[in-house]
Amino acid sequence: VQSVRHRALAALVTVVRAVPSALAQMPGRSAAVLRGLLDTGEAPSPMAITSALLQLLGYAAEQQRTVVVVDDAQWVDAASLAALVFAARRLEADPFALLVVSRSDARLDLPGVERLVIDGLDEVSSAALLRSVAPMSPQVVAACTERCAGNPLALRVMAEALTPAQRSGIEPLPTRIPLGDALSAALRSRIDDLPTPTQRALLVTALGARLSELQL
Repeated sequence: VQSVRHRALAALVTVVRAVPSALAQMPGRSAAVLRGLLDTGEAPSPMAITSALLQLLGYAAEQQRTVVVVDDAQWVDAASLAALVFAARRLEADPFALLVVSRSDARLDLPGVERLVIDGLDEVSSAALLRSVAPMSPQVVAACTERCAGNPLALRVMAEALTPAQRSGIEPLPTRIPLGDALSAALRSRIDDLPTPTQRALLVTALGARLSELQL
């Protein structure tokens, strides 16, 4: 499930749409609840939608091994996340798994869910990644590692964007990390998931910073 905006049960709509064959197997009442969710985005009650979701994922797991991935969970509505966690706990004996991915600063209430914290790459791994893209001097490797703070995508993008002279240390590194298409798309995805007022605030801030540079 990719990041969804702040709409109640929006993530569950995505899940239900992903397993139409399981929905077709469900009994009338539970199936009606989920079809109503698809049509209107609403459910008669939290208990009704949670029970129907549990049945749906159970049928899906019977058909084949099933994994539901919730990306950028800090943006997913609480009702969807709670229903998914409820179902996952009761499907522990089935070939089903729920993977929830969020930023490290997100405060998600997921009691009983195993947590794995993934940090940025250390200096040795960062250096290995940089040199796997192109040869570069130790000083340049150290500078890139410090700027990118262990972010693998940023490290790769920066290594690809540097000129041979910059990689060798003959010319200075660019003041800013060049984004590249992949990193730009990743950042754009996060910005698109923000509420409209927040997006406008970011735009005003960016324009203000650019204007200050031009005035200098």
